[in-house]
Amino acid sequence: MAVIVILGSSYMLWLYQDMWFFGDEWNFIVNRRDLWARGEYAEMLFRPHTDHWSTVPVIIYAALLRTFQLHSYIPFLTALLLCHGLTSLSLHELLCRMRLGRFASLGGATLFTLLGAGAENLSWAFQIGFIGSVGLGIAQLLAVTSRQQKTRLWVAPILGVINMMTSGVAAPMLVAVATVLVLQKRYKELPANVGIQFLLYGLWYLTYGHKVPPADYRPGLYTNYVENGIFSSLEAVTRLRSSGPILLILLVIAAAIWWPKRSENSLAIGCLVAGNAMFFIFALRRASLGVEQAATSRYIYAAAAMFIGPLLVMVSSHLRDKRVAKVATGLCLSIAIAGNASGLNSWRVQRLIDVNHTRDNILAVADLPTLSQLDKGLAADPRFSPDLLLGNLAPLVSSGYLPHPNSAPSQFSVDKEADVAIRVATIDDAPGAVLNNGANGLADGCLLLDGVDGVDLDAAIEQVGVVSILGSGGSIRLQFSFAGFTSPPVEHSAEPNTPVRIRVATNRGRLLIDVSPGSAKICGLAG
Repeated sequence: MAVIVILGSSYMLWLYQDMWFFGDEWNFIVNRRDLWARGEYAEMLFRPHTDHWSTVPVIIYAALLRTFQLHSYIPFLTALLLCHGLTSLSLHELLCRMRLGRFASLGGATLFTLLGAGAENLSWAFQIGFIGSVGLGIAQLLAVTSRQQKTRLWVAPILGVINMMTSGVAAPMLVAVATVLVLQKRYKELPANVGIQFLLYGLWYLTYGHKVPPADYRPGLYTNYVENGIFSSLEAVTRLRSSGPILLILLVIAAAIWWPKRSENSLAIGCLVAGNAMFFIFALRRASLGVEQAATSRYIYAAAAMFIGPLLVMVSSHLRDKRVAKVATGLCLSIAIAGNASGLNSWRVQRLIDVNHTRDNILAVADLPTLSQLDKGLAADPRFSPDLLLGNLAPLVSSGYLPHPNSAPSQFSVDKEADVAIRVATIDDAPGAVLNNGANGLADGCLLLDGVDGVDLDAAIEQVGVVSILGSGGSIRLQFSFAGFTSPPVEHSAEPNTPVRIRVATNRGRLLIDVSPGSAKICGLAG
């Protein structure tokens, strides 16, 4: 199994090497960094991320940032895949303890290692919190079922405490631990392995977690969210479309059959209960965000870790002929592994569009000579990374945390359908400035306007990197460049002080620019 984990992790490290810092990741990078700089150490460690207690991933990110800064995503991705590899090895041991046999245990763990349905968690280092909670939960299950008394009494509770400080996925994992202990009639061990953990969570919630705005609970969406999450996870693992309801019914019937032998099958039942409980718990806060969110890759990853074991036990335990059981199990695993492995690259192709977009925009804005003059409250990339404000970006540039902007790809990565919400930042005394000569403190890369009387320039710095406008008399000439890509100039004649709209074709879309008395701003991108 170790060989499969090493090969699989190496393949994914190569496959996702072009990924970059994205989305919520910037919250850990800039907001926590600011808290630490202000001396608010407790707030930095214990402030919730959405509703997650995220102390452990915050510490991991702080260590990685201090060591590697933002010059490469590889160290962050390596840490993520190392965590995933350890989780896969732990799952393999858990499947072995379910008495599935070497063949089925190896196949199930291989499926999880190459889980294309959970590829978001395997390519986005920020998800180390989710992966960490799944791995720590499985490790706690192994510890509570260990033959070593010291492991059961000390290691298992400690793993549960660390897990609770990692992400909200800890809650359903603790449900699995509680279920196993109840089925094995080890009630005295519940306080140490579950009670202390939820007590600590309650104390954290009263101190820090309650600051999260309350969820908009909608009972009508609750059941739909739960159903969509459970069914989608079962279908994603097996690669059998529309099979979710049938598989769940079969699993419930199988659990009823296992119940008389609950001690022997406690791990399988515990995992089954946890996989369902996760969506019941998450629906309390997330159902209002949309039923479709339950079927996202990040949740499927966690649910798959819990459902793989019960599914394999169901197949193998209901086929008396061992040869038939092996063939059936092998066939099911082959379909599932092949489908999920192909999904790894499909996710890469889809995700890179957004990742390249945010990287190009952030690095292009970081390269602006006038960055320090812009409104610090504007987002550098509001579409995908709203947590990164220009006020946070400037210190990252000055301290050398960001790579040199010239390392940005040479083409501007914006979908043709992108809807760009424009923000403007003022540059004073722009009329009369000439491109490239640095007049009035402006240099190449600034939005310049010349030759239109009475126009005070508002420079549009949003998702579009760099724009340059030149003019002479009543003729306006536009030329723009996106992260190294420069367009041919476009000329338009108009009377001075007369509003005009100029449509300019770019390499990926159409850039609409309004030029009118008092302003010049980018209106948006149209297909």
